[in-house]
Amino acid sequence: MKTKNILFSLFIAILLVHTACNSTRDTNLPGISGKSGEIIVVTENHRWQDTLGKTIRSVLEEELLYLPQAEPMFSLIHITPAQFGKIFQTHRNILFLKLHPDSLEPRISVRRNVWASPQLVMDMIGPSDTSLCRYILESREQITERFNRSEKQRLISNARKYQDMEIVNTLKEKHRLSLFIPRGYSLDVDSADFAWISLESPTTTQGILIYISPYQNPNVFTLENMIRRRDRFLRRYVPGPLPGSRMATETILAPRLTEFEDKGHYFARLEGLWKLEGRGSMGGPFVSLSTVDEKRNRVVTAEGFVFAPGEEKRELLRQVEAIIYTLQIVE
Repeated sequence: MKTKNILFSLFIAILLVHTACNSTRDTNLPGISGKSGEIIVVTENHRWQDTLGKTIRSVLEEELLYLPQAEPMFSLIHITPAQFGKIFQTHRNILFLKLHPDSLEPRISVRRNVWASPQLVMDMIGPSDTSLCRYILESREQITERFNRSEKQRLISNARKYQDMEIVNTLKEKHRLSLFIPRGYSLDVDSADFAWISLESPTTTQGILIYISPYQNPNVFTLENMIRRRDRFLRRYVPGPLPGSRMATETILAPRLTEFEDKGHYFARLEGLWKLEGRGSMGGPFVSLSTVDEKRNRVVTAEGFVFAPGEEKRELLRQVEAIIYTLQIVE
């Protein structure tokens, strides 16, 4: 069970519960403005319209793979330095593209809570547009991860502040698991090895699934076995709205498995699309996080999924993903 992606190890280290204090709001500053997933990009008009603007858009507006309809990773709002006044200073995410001809090489500087809280301000500085474009492409994972991490930190902080303690305590007492479940969710199914927690609106469903099975050998964490195990629980516990229908994993676009370690503990992250098998037509994105509870010799999975026909799903998925990243085993 070797680490496959060091970025995810760093991601977990910040997102897990014991580091949630990093996103504590600075009460001496105003609260942030703007929608989740938005980034204000500050640079001159001609640079935004030329190669530099096209390069940063190719990175931050890259289409997310596991969404049924095309949606960008982030929503960008461009303004010029002259337009950057008080109305924009409180935005949650701000990116400055700066040209410093005397700079020795391109660099990224990250500042937090400059004009509001909890705020992320990133400066990308380079001696020329050409060198800065090259640096942006080379650092694309670092750049996107910074903004993704900040958005999830905010969601985790809110979930922690507004927990549904009845559901949280049930998970701790019955399943020996800790998750930050926000108010508004309901515990719909709760068996010995499975729990289904959902948030319903007239047009959307956000679900958290928890499933538990004995740990027998490391092969359970191959992509094929992860899908097989997932479908086994879905077949048993997640029926569709019509008789004979059920949720299953969509394999036309193969799910993606990422393995990593955090503080000596193994994790497997599975992301993909789900579909409705049998009768009817439904589907949407899902992401799951699995680990081994060594004390009880079991595999524990927390999964988030979204059903939102005709609606944008990026932020709905980000919300359930933040919840599953608060997963901890209760000793």
